[in-house]
Amino acid sequence: MLLDLRGKKALVTGIANNKSIAWGIAQQLHAAGAELGVTYLPDDKGRFEGKVRELTAPLAPTLLRSKRSSPRSRSSGARSMSWCTAWPSPVRTS
Repeated sequence: MLLDLRGKKALVTGIANNKSIAWGIAQQLHAAGAELGVTYLPDDKGRFEGKVRELTAPLAPTLLRSKRSSPRSRSSGARSMSWCTAWPSPVRTS
């Protein structure tokens, strides 16, 4: 293991499926010992949440939240960011 991220927290955004770059990053951060938070873009029919939840279950994320990019949901984005900034020594992946 090249990195020891035990005791660190990382927020990974954009996990869509098991082929996304964000998924690979999340797996490596988890393997290095980081505690994970995950955000994803929701779809109109609500299918992505279940898929992302099932995919990330082995990584045991302490946060799993949808992240809309539209102006109408800025408050949920603020909640996600407050969760991230409350953690000491965040690890940024993007």
